[in-house]
Amino acid sequence: MTASEEDEKWMAYALQLADKAAERGEVPVGAVVVRDGEILGEGWNQPISGHDPCAHAEIIALRMQQQMLLITGWWMPHSM
Repeated sequence: MTASEEDEKWMAYALQLADKAAERGEVPVGAVVVRDGEILGEGWNQPISGHDPCAHAEIIALRMQQQMLLITGWWMPHSM
């Protein structure tokens, strides 16, 4: 799979996550954090349902990814 195909695969997945937000009455945005073909974090907009003005898809995905640090000792700068 080429890098472009890989990007399209993950963008399609982010769009599926955006659909979850829309189904819940949120602004339809999804986000996924991927490293070496592995999902490290994912999320969709939840500021309304979660009563959290910071619960945007990207923030949720990054929060989930940072949990990897606690679970595995992995650190985010490796993804850059």
